[in-house]
Amino acid sequence: SLLVVCMAVPLEQRERRRVRHLLSTYYGTDDVEREQGSHPTDIDGPSFDEQLYVGNMLREKGMRDLVQRNNEMVSEIKSLDSDMQNLVYENYNKFISATDTIRKMKHNVEDMEDEMGRLQVIMDKISGCSDSINANLADRRAKIEQLNGVRRFLKKLQFLYELPSKLTRALDLEAYPQAVKYYNASRGILAHYAHMPSFRKIQMEAEEIVDQLRAKLNTKLEGHITATELADVVSMLLDLHASEETLRSQYLNGRHNILARKLDEASNEPLEEVAPPVEGEEEEDEAERKVKPLRRFIMNLNSSFLADYEDLCASFTTLFLQRKDNEAGRKGKRRELKKCARDLL
Repeated sequence: SLLVVCMAVPLEQRERRRVRHLLSTYYGTDDVEREQGSHPTDIDGPSFDEQLYVGNMLREKGMRDLVQRNNEMVSEIKSLDSDMQNLVYENYNKFISATDTIRKMKHNVEDMEDEMGRLQVIMDKISGCSDSINANLADRRAKIEQLNGVRRFLKKLQFLYELPSKLTRALDLEAYPQAVKYYNASRGILAHYAHMPSFRKIQMEAEEIVDQLRAKLNTKLEGHITATELADVVSMLLDLHASEETLRSQYLNGRHNILARKLDEASNEPLEEVAPPVEGEEEEDEAERKVKPLRRFIMNLNSSFLADYEDLCASFTTLFLQRKDNEAGRKGKRRELKKCARDLL
């Protein structure tokens, strides 16, 4: 019967369910698992009927079973009472601890509010002092900025007055790139103030020295120099606003001469003699033996000549094609480069 099934439920399991029910009732969560179709005689069920349960027990159980069940229920009640007391005690301790914590937090917050108030007063004083200092130093700040402007202007003037000597020293040391840098940095200012006698004098002296620099660079350009030196000289002359067309022609002629010399040297270099086959080695085809030195000669020529020609194209692009120009001007420059290549080959 259902009553026997209910009685067969282990005591430990029933105690667990009772404790869960007790905790749920105490905390008001109502999270007890509700079983579908629970019987009224199920003491742990939600639809438990105590009168029906007691009546069934009296009808179906003997005195010994009733006394045993009574003792079990008394033990369970005592256990539940003990569990309830423990829960109440533990929750009471937690409540006391939470109360103490809240009291401390309230005290700390009150102290924090006082500290924030004092901090606000201090910040207001600092702000007032800052405003007062700014007001007192406003005139001096303007004067300091004005003096800084004068100082920068004086440094520029000092640089301009020392420009002729700097250019002369750079020429003596053959530091031509530094001389070009000095001149380009001051040329605009000198042109702007050329109406003033002192600046006009500096400009004339600087122009005379730069003319000497152009002459030295042109002399170097006409001599036997390496491809790298040639590119550097042309770049400096372009920065000094020399005629680009003239420089382009000189650059291509100079690189043409360098490459032509390499071709001449390679052409005049005798080919390696074809060694006779060694006895015991596999004989090569006669034509293959004769082609080997020529192939080696062409490979050496390619490694030197083609590398320099590639550098010529890259340098020409950097020096002339990347400057501001219209498309027609760039096409004309490319034609000049192609003509130089055709003349070489």
